[in-house]
Amino acid sequence: MVMFTKKLISLSTTYLLFCLLFLTASVSYAEDTNLTLHSGGCKTEYYLIKDLLSAYDSQRKVQDSESKALKIGNKKAVNLLLQKKIDFAFTCKPIQKLAKKLNLNEVEISTWESIPIAKDPIVIVSNTKNGVDNISKEQLADIFQRKIKNWKTLGGKKLKIRSFYLSPKVQSGILPLFEEFIGAKLSKHSKTKNKPSALGELVSKIPGSITFMAFNSYREDYGKLLSIDGVKPSTKTILSGEYPLSTTYYLTIDSNSEDRDEDRMKTVSDFVDFCLSKKGKKEIQKKYIPYSK
Repeated sequence: MVMFTKKLISLSTTYLLFCLLFLTASVSYAEDTNLTLHSGGCKTEYYLIKDLLSAYDSQRKVQDSESKALKIGNKKAVNLLLQKKIDFAFTCKPIQKLAKKLNLNEVEISTWESIPIAKDPIVIVSNTKNGVDNISKEQLADIFQRKIKNWKTLGGKKLKIRSFYLSPKVQSGILPLFEEFIGAKLSKHSKTKNKPSALGELVSKIPGSITFMAFNSYREDYGKLLSIDGVKPSTKTILSGEYPLSTTYYLTIDSNSEDRDEDRMKTVSDFVDFCLSKKGKKEIQKKYIPYSK
């Protein structure tokens, strides 16, 4: 009887230990699954990262809190990553190019890597009656600053140029990206609309009109796509880098594990894998072009 009681106690103790280990493992797994990411970076890439983090959190069924992206620019993001205050940076240039511009210590960033995930192209849409097929970067700047006011100046029809663009209230990265490309601020005298479709409808109906929008927002009935400096926008010319009005977006990560939480590093790696997966590329494709070599 005593032997039986001892065995029963031993079995009960083993069972309790097993339950305790199981619960501990379950809690640990839940914490890992719900680990939120913190990032910062390029102001134009912010909108893409925000959407990707939301899709990633949704896939992991994160409920308590959401991963955060800060619209702070490349320089501040790189500094925060150096200080280990964010999990990754999203940058509009690879770290090798940023290093020279920001005077970064090469030793400090020797374990860093910039992974390209998307191309963000902008297309120029012109009314079919304007009589122009190609335009230069300088001419674009002059049009949207209202320095060139008639298509005849560009070899087209004698039509007054009427420019439109997306309202700043929409908070799209397309406006700062376009201004960066032309090297000038957009004229406040141009009319704005809240949707690319509304811009397209205006251009299709009004002779002399011109606008710009994301490549994936364009529809053939909006008007004619203009070549820039002789290069017409297409998936091929955008991915090859021939088409000039496009930028590449990167995830910049630090693979150095020193003084870094292992679970957090695994989550960053998992997020990168998600961005490069079919699901991630499907999310990117809603507004951008997934990067491919």
